[in-house]
Amino acid sequence: MDHSIQKHGLNLFLAGLMLGMSWACRNGPQPTGYKTEGDTLRHYIQRDLEQENKRISETENQDIENYIRRRGWPFFNTGTGLRIAIYEKGQGRRPRSGDVVWLTYKVSLLNGRECYRSAPDEAESFTVDFDLVESGLHEAMKYLREGDRAFLIIPSHLAFGLLGDSEKIPSYSTVVYDVYLAEVEPRQP
Repeated sequence: MDHSIQKHGLNLFLAGLMLGMSWACRNGPQPTGYKTEGDTLRHYIQRDLEQENKRISETENQDIENYIRRRGWPFFNTGTGLRIAIYEKGQGRRPRSGDVVWLTYKVSLLNGRECYRSAPDEAESFTVDFDLVESGLHEAMKYLREGDRAFLIIPSHLAFGLLGDSEKIPSYSTVVYDVYLAEVEPRQP
């Protein structure tokens, strides 16, 4: 079993255990002279969960930076954690909110395992900022032009997050897209 999956499973177990303990401490019998401070206990649990979230985010960011360094690709960071490397520039229209974009793609994990790809020579579409796709994909479209080919590194918080996609993408997984933005249809007024 993948060690990162085990580690994240343990983290989820520990978070659940802490929440259960919080409930028991608030609702169970208290020893004589024990001062209950529900807000203090909640504060400790919240602090611990925030620290764990920060640790996971820092680890993921370091994994992404190592991935980029190994490949030597010229990525830029959009500020949200999304990284983009345009390796073939198009000359077409830049998508805006509400436009329909048509693209071909391949989705992989940082370890190189391919998860999904569009059918050969068949572009798939979604409406920028409106359809149910990864928020990092919506964001990336606004940096591309029709005809661009690009690599997108989408961190888990902009991709499938804590749960993954329950099929091929595990929890807390960074995904790497190789996309070709084939067409941009302006939104209809």
